[in-house]
Amino acid sequence: MIHLDKGASSDLRIKRHKAALVLADRLEELGGFTRQAKALRCCGVLRADAEGCLREYPCNLRFCPVCQPKWRHRMVLKWGAKVEALHGAEGETIAVTLTCPWGNESLASRKAALRGWLSRLFRRHAWKAAAGHVRRVGVLMATEVGPMGDGCPMPHAHLLLAGPAQREVADAAQWLVGAWLDLVPGASPQGQDATPCRPPGGAGAWLNYLVKGDALDPEWDDTRLEAGARALMDGSHRLRVLGILRGLNGPTCARTRGKIRFATEFRER
Repeated sequence: MIHLDKGASSDLRIKRHKAALVLADRLEELGGFTRQAKALRCCGVLRADAEGCLREYPCNLRFCPVCQPKWRHRMVLKWGAKVEALHGAEGETIAVTLTCPWGNESLASRKAALRGWLSRLFRRHAWKAAAGHVRRVGVLMATEVGPMGDGCPMPHAHLLLAGPAQREVADAAQWLVGAWLDLVPGASPQGQDATPCRPPGGAGAWLNYLVKGDALDPEWDDTRLEAGARALMDGSHRLRVLGILRGLNGPTCARTRGKIRFATEFRER
């Protein structure tokens, strides 16, 4: 007879799989999420590949408790050392948060509006012109629908700006906030933020925060849970790369010393 380790249930991996199963049950109760519920239940199950070897196949749902932490870890591995190298000894990294005013629209509609304004922002002449910020600063951008302020779900954007020259990065951050206030009707200056990434956390801590993603809590009421799930199924990119960082978005070895050190320091605990 095999005696199971009673402490095995406390393993983080097992906890995440259990959370995925609970979330699948709740989504199935809501109705309209049959495919997502099935994907959550099958996420990480060992299956034979074309060569007969057993592999774990992820569901890759944005709100999956199993896949999201893995994706977050990969993004920190991929971009941590690149941002650090671009920053260099004389450069700067600034974290920017952009928010919008909202009415009674659905959460999915609010997120769609946010994405539309962000697209317009980065198409503007001052960003795209030959002498603009697009040629001097790199940007990592993620949108979220998580709670802000009083806990009310609010779509917002987090951006990480990096470049080899402090003044140019600061000018780009200032331009983004100012152009956002001009572009978005009713946007409040108090709702926007631009913060230099300083030690001890530095750019790594901000990058880890930026790619944390969204989560669905099975204990939410039906209305909020369904609205959150719909907003996260819009097909949008989890992470957008803009400016001079796009040239660094190529296949690289994830086992370089800088990436491993960076990820070890800032990955999710």
